[in-house]
Formats: sequence, C-alpha cells, structure tokens
Amino acid sequence: MVSLSLILPIHNAVSTICRCLDSIITQYRSDFEVILVDDGSTDGSTKICAEYCNVDPRFMLLYQDNHGVSSARNHGLLEARGEVISFVDADDYLSPTYTNRLLAEFEQRDADVVFFGYYRVMNNGCYVERHIPTLDKAGFLPSMLKLSADNMFGYTWIKAYRRSAIGHVRYQEDISLFEDEVFTCQVLKDSRRISAIPEPLYYYVVSETGSLSSEPRSDYCFFRDKIFHAWQDMLSDEQNKEKVLTAVAEGCLQASTFYWKKHDLNEQVFFRCLQNSSFVRYLILNHSRLEKDFPREVRSMFERE
Repeated sequence: MVSLSLILPIHNAVSTICRCLDSIITQYRSDFEVILVDDGSTDGSTKICAEYCNVDPRFMLLYQDNHGVSSARNHGLLEARGEVISFVDADDYLSPTYTNRLLAEFEQRDADVVFFGYYRVMNNGCYVERHIPTLDKAGFLPSMLKLSADNMFGYTWIKAYRRSAIGHVRYQEDISLFEDEVFTCQVLKDSRRISAIPEPLYYYVVSETGSLSSEPRSDYCFFRDKIFHAWQDMLSDEQNKEKVLTAVAEGCLQASTFYWKKHDLNEQVFFRCLQNSSFVRYLILNHSRLEKDFPREVRSMFERE
C-alpha cells in the first residue's frame, strides 16, 4: 500500500539531487513512492535519478521535454497513487521524520491539507531561519490570514494534500510566478479541514546570491493579481471575507512596492499593470490606503479613479 506520493520535478539539478534523494531514502517510514519528473535535464541529472530507481523500487522516473515546474508537477499528479501527496524541490532536502510526522498527522486529524514548518538554510547547511505554522482557533478565515502573514501559505513544499482533496485541480502552466499559491487556494476552496505540524520537516536551501538575482519582471503585478483572484475565488462563499481580502490586497501592493524598489524595471509597463490590477481596484473601492512610497504622480493617478 502506498500511503504517500512524493512528487519531485527535476531540471538540471546534478549538484543537489543526491542530497535530496538521500534524505528521502533515509526516512523512518517506507510506505511511500517517489515520482521523479525529469523536465528536460541536460546536465546528467537523468542518469543519477535512473541509478536511484534501479536501487530502490519505490522510485519512479518520468521524462518530459522542458515545459517548466508546473507541468512537471502535473505530470507527477497523473501517476501518483498515494493517499497523501506532497512536493519536494530538487535543491532542498527532508528531515528524517518527514514521512512519519506527516502521515501521522493525516491519520490522526483527518485533514485535507497539512502545513508544516521548515528551515531556511544555505547550501553549506548553515541555518538562516526557522519557520513554524500556527493556526488561529477562531477558524478557517483567521487561520488563512495568519498563515499568509507568517509567509507560511503559498509555497508548494510546506504542505501536503490528501489526494481526494486535490481532485482535478492542477497547477496553472501558463503562469510562471506564484502558481503554487494559486494551486493551494484552488484546493482549499472545497477542502477546509486543515492542520499544522509545529515543527520543521523541510530544509529549504536559499541561493547564495538571493532571490533578487533572477530576471526582473516588469509585469510582476500581473502575477500578484493572480494571487488576489485566487483568494477571492477561495473565499467566494464566505460571509465575513472583507478583512482577509483587504489584507491580501495590501500584501500584494506592499510586495509590488518592494519589487519595484529592488529592480530596474520598465516603469511604464510596471505601473500600467499595477493600475489595472484587481487588488489596487479593491483597495480604492474599499477606501484603503495606497502605499505612500509610490511616486507622487503615480499616487495621483490612482486618486483620480
């Protein structure tokens, strides 16, 4: 019987994949499968994964052309047989208690989605931060808001899902930022039984140069708007959702402000996307403040609405 399916997209991860797979092999429980999805690797990752599959029958290797991480995760979901589904990134690794604690939580709490803690570490193993999820006793809405405020909501790898809760939901392959948060919102729209494990089970390896080294996106606000729409849809049937949606909208605006300050962007494109975004429109309609750090001419543009 397969209790857990670990889905692991791989693209040119030759320098980190062994550490990741070794952390899976040494898990305390054995009733899981590992679905390795090679997303068009060209660096030798495929050969390494094939060697692990030859040694351990729980490992399965799938191949596809390079279509991106969302496509790879969806490919893995098609093959998954476990009652519980979780996702691992090839440059990260797991605590030895990962499968044991995760499956015990699902078995004891009858949850649809289980959040868990993680360590942020450097590639050399040095610790940076420790993050622990906590839920609000007041219920689903306050819990979602708290998880989001604590940066414990969006990431794919800080939660696991009951396969029946995922159903036909899939990652959106036409967006390249925040697709993990959109996926989570879509699952939680109809699956409200959540639980949290107050200990780190996952090691998230941060880049030596930091995340801001990636190619700047002048259309960043377009992808932030996808998050806002996903939260709106998830909470569409909730009666007291305004506080949460306002917090999400303000979070999207604050993140956009930070991104704009840190990158050399095409400001015409960036501010056009920002002005047309639903989260800004929502804040205007609800008389919420706009970020003071935007240039005067940009703020006046919004104020004329």
